[in-house]
Amino acid sequence: MAASATMHGTDVQTSIFKKLYPQEYLRRHLDNHVRDDGRAFTEPRNVSVATGILSQANGSAVVLPNAVLAPLCSPVYHTGPPEEDAQLLTHTLQRVLSVSNVLPRDALVIEPGVAVWSLNVDVLCVSANGSVLDAAVLAAVAALGNATLPVPVNTVDAAHCICSAEKRTKLQLQGMPIVSTFGIVDATYLLTDPVAFEESLTNALISVGITDAPQDDPDADVFYVQEAGHCMANEPQGKGATLTHDTILEHCIRNARSRATMLRTLVHESLKEV
Repeated sequence: MAASATMHGTDVQTSIFKKLYPQEYLRRHLDNHVRDDGRAFTEPRNVSVATGILSQANGSAVVLPNAVLAPLCSPVYHTGPPEEDAQLLTHTLQRVLSVSNVLPRDALVIEPGVAVWSLNVDVLCVSANGSVLDAAVLAAVAALGNATLPVPVNTVDAAHCICSAEKRTKLQLQGMPIVSTFGIVDATYLLTDPVAFEESLTNALISVGITDAPQDDPDADVFYVQEAGHCMANEPQGKGATLTHDTILEHCIRNARSRATMLRTLVHESLKEV
């Protein structure tokens, strides 16, 4: 009992120190080459992927994405119209899906010049704990891979199309875009997949989008890079000379490629189970 009480008291003191001095709390961890949750600087969080969980949905796509940061996912979000973060996430998600060309526009054509499919992506964030864009893109791409559409039988006009009640077809996707976010703390530490606590203390955030590269150009897999803040860090991870901007990007791209390979495997395995 005495040991348990001592541990509980230590946890309370740690929690209070974290709230009162968040920057110093994080700095002490990083100076000892460990993050608050025990991960290494380059280590992302474990991810699980499940597809086909909504039987009533035909699928989701790229045309009108909508992201909702619900009040239950984080105390910083409230009920009512979408807040600025949700609107920014919606815009960024739409841009990522469009630039990556994961779903070519001609794949939505029912009859040229007459009718096309209009698809929607709805993202509901249940737990906002950093790198929300990464999770939103992964969820959207996994849902697109699981989505099916009824097979058109006859096109009446631009607003009406007769479809088969039995036959359905999968979306013809091109590649699988994956986004990975990195944060720089104290202009020194470069962290992979930062949690919300780390994000709130970063000097810069870098998001890198990786898609399937053509065989004749393996370096063409980077389709999206977004930077916010002052991108400067030290080598190695807190000790040594300052890294150049290009070196930081190379580090992020290298880690993003590795993570993209892992996440694509998870999505493919999930799609096989459905």
